[in-house]
Amino acid sequence: MEAILIGALLILSRHDSLKGMVFTASTIIACLIFILNIIIDKKLQNRHIPEQYFENMEEDDLPESIRKYLSTANIAMKIMYYNSNEINSHLIQRNHCNYIILTSAVLQKLNTYEMAALIFHEIGHIKKSHHKKIRFYYGLRNAAFIVFISLCSCLCIKLSLSTLQALIFCFISIELFMWGLRLLLCWLQRNQEYDADKFVTTHLERKFLVSALNKTNKSFSGNFFSKHPNVSQRIDRISNYA
Repeated sequence: MEAILIGALLILSRHDSLKGMVFTASTIIACLIFILNIIIDKKLQNRHIPEQYFENMEEDDLPESIRKYLSTANIAMKIMYYNSNEINSHLIQRNHCNYIILTSAVLQKLNTYEMAALIFHEIGHIKKSHHKKIRFYYGLRNAAFIVFISLCSCLCIKLSLSTLQALIFCFISIELFMWGLRLLLCWLQRNQEYDADKFVTTHLERKFLVSALNKTNKSFSGNFFSKHPNVSQRIDRISNYA
C-alpha cells in the first residue's frame, strides 16, 4: 500500500501542472479518511458485545463503594466476568454502553476492596474519555499518514532525486514517521493508565489498589514501546499522588 501511494504521487508530482493538484488531492483524501474513520468507529461501537461468553455480576455481588458510586453517577455500564486464572480487568465500549470485564480470578483471589480498586480503575477510563481520545488519535494518524507521504513526494521533486533515491528516501522517512507515531501512542496509553490509577485514589485508599496490582500476574516491560507501565512504575506513581 505504501509503495503504491508513493509511486503514484512521485509519478504525478513530476508534472509541474499537477504538483498543486497532487498536494490538494492528498489533503482532501486525508480529510475523507479522517471522516471515514469516525463513521467506521461509530459502526463498530454499535456492535453488540457477545454476552454469551460472559456472566453478569449482580448488584448485590458488587463492593459497597461501587454500588454507592453507581447510584449517583450517570454512567451506562455493566460489570461482567468470564472464567480465567489471570487477575485482570478491562473495558469494552459497545452500543453506547460501557462493559467492565473482570476475570473470575478477580472475584476469587481479591478481597472486596481490591476488586473495587480494579473496577474504579476502569471507571476512571470511562470518566476521562480515554477510549474516545485513542480513537481520535487513530483517525488523526491515518489522515496524517496521507499528508506526510504527499510532503515526502514534493520534497523529492524539490531535491531532484531520482525515482530510486526518492523511493528509498520515502520508505525511510515513513518508517521513522510511523515509529514516532507508535511511540506517541504508547506514551498516551501509559499516561492513561496512570490517570485511571489516580482516579481510584480519589475514591479508595491507595493501599487497596497497590495490593490488587501486586496480586496481578500480568507483567509489562514498561519500556517506550509498551502500552502499559509495569506494576512497579504504577505503584511508585500511586504512592506519590497527593
